[in-house]
Amino acid sequence: MTQLSDTQALILSAAARRPEHIALPLPESLRGRAAAKVVSAMRAKACCRRSTPTCARAD
Repeated sequence: MTQLSDTQALILSAAARRPEHIALPLPESLRGRAAAKVVSAMRAKACCRRSTPTCARAD
């Protein structure tokens, strides 16, 4: 089983509660290099992936 830091678990828990299951926004206390390091580690563990934003178009 993958070991997560407390911060990583907090991010994934918040994402699980969101309708789109998106990790963003990150906690306000997590900024700059620290945010990049945590997200990079989560991507390396395959806990999250980068997604392309989609825009709703009114046709």
